[in-house]
Amino acid sequence: MSYTFLVVDDTSFMRKMAADCLKQYGHTVAGEAVNGKEAVHKYKAIQPQVVMMDLTMPEMNGIEAIKEILKVDAEAVILVCSASNQKDMIQEALDAGAVGYLMKPFKPDYMNEIIKKYAEPHLKSAEAEISEEAATAETSSRNTKETEKAESEIAAAVETVKDETDEVDTEAAARETVAQTEEEVTLLVDHKASPERVNEPNHEIAKPAPTRNSKIKFLTSYMCNWEEEVQGETKSFAFTYTENDQNVCLEMIDASNEKHSIRLSLDGFRDLYGWLEQRLEEGKNLR
Repeated sequence: MSYTFLVVDDTSFMRKMAADCLKQYGHTVAGEAVNGKEAVHKYKAIQPQVVMMDLTMPEMNGIEAIKEILKVDAEAVILVCSASNQKDMIQEALDAGAVGYLMKPFKPDYMNEIIKKYAEPHLKSAEAEISEEAATAETSSRNTKETEKAESEIAAAVETVKDETDEVDTEAAARETVAQTEEEVTLLVDHKASPERVNEPNHEIAKPAPTRNSKIKFLTSYMCNWEEEVQGETKSFAFTYTENDQNVCLEMIDASNEKHSIRLSLDGFRDLYGWLEQRLEEGKNLR
């Protein structure tokens, strides 16, 4: 399923990475914010289904923004994003009401798994409540229409009886006929307007709604990003390594926002680093 997102991060590079990953899985980025204060304002205006919240930002940090958004909407679904192994800060955000977290750098598959695991259960729960409310409203409306129809039938039947009793010689016989007819019609109304009186077995099984602050395993991620001029053009770089992933990734975004990436195994990166050190040392010796 696809959802609408509000991406909150003070770095444009990271917002773009997050947006690219989300779009690969059909999600919609409804808005972006550069700090917690702007995130609260845009949440009120956009009403996204999920918020991706950075923790360290100017003006208002992620934890304060989470608390403010939950004041606006107690059912808001917020995922925390962290670029470092700040376990205490992440836990504080989860205690404040975030439903889960993911580590930077963003990867499409990893991000989608986090959305399915932590955000989607809360979204499905909210959708189920809305469907249940709609079904209840529809049932109530149907019962109201049936009641009105039954009441109309009562009025018509009573009028018919009264007309017929005008032709009866005995007033007592007429009253008896009217009373009998009203009793029969009343039974008809009770049967049509009160279906809840029928004792039918209830086969619905109540499922507990997902709870926040589930047991979440922390992962360690290392990341370095910087900007520099290359042949007169400003380019953004990011070098990343994530726990349990024996690969490193170097990404570059040029001035036209085109992304280039190179992935190396950790062992290959070590060999490259050793070779470079050796060449530099040989160059020094030649001087």
